[in-house]
Amino acid sequence: MKHPPSIYLVGDSISIQYHPFLEVLLREGYVYRRKGGLDVANRNLDAAQGANGGDSEKVLEHLREELQAGLPESAVAVNCGLHDIKRNPDTGEIQVPPDRYRANLLEIAALLRYAGKRLIWITTTPLDETRHLRCNSAFHRREADLAEYNRISKEVMRDSGVSIIDLYDFTATLPGELYKDHVHFHPAISRAQAGFLRREFDRILRTGTPPLHTFPGDSITDASRDRGDPA
Repeated sequence: MKHPPSIYLVGDSISIQYHPFLEVLLREGYVYRRKGGLDVANRNLDAAQGANGGDSEKVLEHLREELQAGLPESAVAVNCGLHDIKRNPDTGEIQVPPDRYRANLLEIAALLRYAGKRLIWITTTPLDETRHLRCNSAFHRREADLAEYNRISKEVMRDSGVSIIDLYDFTATLPGELYKDHVHFHPAISRAQAGFLRREFDRILRTGTPPLHTFPGDSITDASRDRGDPA
């Protein structure tokens, strides 16, 4: 009997928001687990704690620990970038410089390849720099940095033969108001992201197999009109 694809997810606070929707959508056809500590992470979505994977340094460290502990999943879906591009509001210093970000991603790809795991890279979602500056004084983020780090990640992953899910481009096409604060999304947007991820997992891990569902509520139209909380 063929086992269903198994996925382990490590991501930032955006992944924490779409997780409840994604968990439901993956119940049929997948074995799914994400980095633990949701209660801790939800206390402050801006902090790299609990289920929040944080920057590329922390993600790399976490994956080393998981692999050493015998991570059972065959595929690992990873995102990091929003924490890497945090800038000190006084000095302008970026948390993880571009060359170090590139090196960390190369090491993540090599680490998982050596362990026999399939890496799936998820691009970092959009931000509104003006709104971010207005709403958050603890640290700054720049749209230009986000674009550069997404470019770096795509280049690294393509050169490493890694499948890419472009969550940035998908999210940027959604109509209506995206953000509920400086960078996090309304529930309907998170639900649409989860539907997109399920379809992309089908594409990558179930090649030649049509999606098992048409997922209610994950279309662009539904996302624009529905601002409800998760069921």
